[in-house]
Amino acid sequence: MKQRSIGIIADYLAHRPIGRIVTVVPVGDDDYLVSIEDRRDGREHVMHTPDDLELWLTSFKEGRCLEPTRGFCDCCGELHGDRDTDGQVFELCMSCQAALTA
Repeated sequence: MKQRSIGIIADYLAHRPIGRIVTVVPVGDDDYLVSIEDRRDGREHVMHTPDDLELWLTSFKEGRCLEPTRGFCDCCGELHGDRDTDGQVFELCMSCQAALTA
């Protein structure tokens, strides 16, 4: 997403109790990943395109919660899609989990 888009999203969320921006990570020239915490269930959703945002906003209209597809590791900060047996995204990536248990 572009920096201007993230500003518009932040302003939109400031006036509505549906979520809040938690993390913004640059991935290119004026291109960012944004992580939004869903206030319904506390899970963070990482978005990169307007389609990702549209899917998340549509879930509110339809009254359903989405499963996050990826997340930022709480230890190293890298983006990952590592899941537990229930399909929930781990808070730590597999590399950091392995390093902590070694």
